[in-house]
Amino acid sequence: FPFSYLFPGHLPASCNGALGQIEYFLVAHAKSITGEEYSLKLPINIRRSLLPGNDKSSIRIFPPTNLTGRIVLPSVVHPIGKFPVDMTLSGVVDKGEETQTRWRLRKMMWRIEEHQKIVSTACQKHSHKIGGEGKGVLHQETRIIGHNEEKTGWKTDFDTAGGEISMNFEANINPAANAVCDMEAPNGLEVKHNLVIELIVAEGIRPNRKIPLITPAGAAHVFRMRFHLPVTEHSGLGISWDKEVPPVYGDVPASAPNYAKLYNTNITMGNWHVSPSPLPY
Repeated sequence: FPFSYLFPGHLPASCNGALGQIEYFLVAHAKSITGEEYSLKLPINIRRSLLPGNDKSSIRIFPPTNLTGRIVLPSVVHPIGKFPVDMTLSGVVDKGEETQTRWRLRKMMWRIEEHQKIVSTACQKHSHKIGGEGKGVLHQETRIIGHNEEKTGWKTDFDTAGGEISMNFEANINPAANAVCDMEAPNGLEVKHNLVIELIVAEGIRPNRKIPLITPAGAAHVFRMRFHLPVTEHSGLGISWDKEVPPVYGDVPASAPNYAKLYNTNITMGNWHVSPSPLPY
């Protein structure tokens, strides 16, 4: 008995999180001519895929210094596979009359955080303990699903205006972490991801004279940047249903009007002579 069904787009995808689960089942009931009843229940795994777009660029400022961080990330990432990250730290040189302050990058650390939260709605018997009917208790959990640190691999340029430190590295989600894709369900279950980058920089003072001597100034500083990271499934090689089906009747545009046919054969066409219109004054 073949059949088909199109799932509405607002439904959340299947997930197995630490605080809650979303599952779909196909349930079928049948009855034979002899009166015997049969039932079947099969799980259905629904996944959501977002098509990748242009890369996202974000800027972070670290007051009271003149340092500015710029990060270029993909629009979406996947639970399996690596994705590139471009980082540029500008304003690493602050020149004065006699000395100049230079910032050097010592170490860079990144991690991917998964934030899960769910609202547990209380029953009528215990609803008075949390403020009345319809209220719930919020549960949250954060876990790290990928991390690494880099001690080399960046380029430092002190000759340009303001100076800059540029770096390109690859980040990924640990496949063994069983990451849950970004989702939001009406029952209060929500999953989001963030990419956190921490930079350990050291400040040094160098005289403007031609003496390559840098004096350390103070302790090292830790600058932290946080970016939202949309996690979705791979799109695969299939074609979206809205791009493969033919247009429905209501979507067909109106065509040009047709010429009317002359069913009366006794009517003859003649030449019409019309006087030209008078010219305007």
